[in-house]
Amino acid sequence: MPIDNQEVNRSLRNLKAVLRRTPVIVGQESARFFRRSFDKQGFEDGGLRRWTPRKNDRDPGRAILVKTGQTRDSIRGIYAGSRLVVVGTDLPHAKKLNEGGLVYVKPHTRVSKKGTRYQVKGYSYKLPERRFIGPSKTLERHLSRTIVNELLQALR
Repeated sequence: MPIDNQEVNRSLRNLKAVLRRTPVIVGQESARFFRRSFDKQGFEDGGLRRWTPRKNDRDPGRAILVKTGQTRDSIRGIYAGSRLVVVGTDLPHAKKLNEGGLVYVKPHTRVSKKGTRYQVKGYSYKLPERRFIGPSKTLERHLSRTIVNELLQALR
């Protein structure tokens, strides 16, 4: 069977195009995967790890970590290079929400409903870890399948 140079060149061009697109695809798929954590109310890493429910839940119908959707909507691809893809958020509070830890509230002044000002002492409280972004075996499997499918399409 003779080798068709045009066919080989076309396949090589398609493969190169896929390799150029791969970091962008990985960034988009990863960001989509991390945003879905907010819908699932947990993080998928070989299985769904549900988030700890809110303690004094004053809004029981609302999803955990979702009031305005600002944190979820801020997850995006930050950098996509040939060897590195960074997906994250630029919100300062997202790290505490993701990893948990102590939150310190400084002493401040509040205004009551009657309009009187009063001083509030500083205090701290512990946020539980509610991971929504990070390494995931499930994501790695999904990305592997996606890249293999892209490469197979390029060779057709």
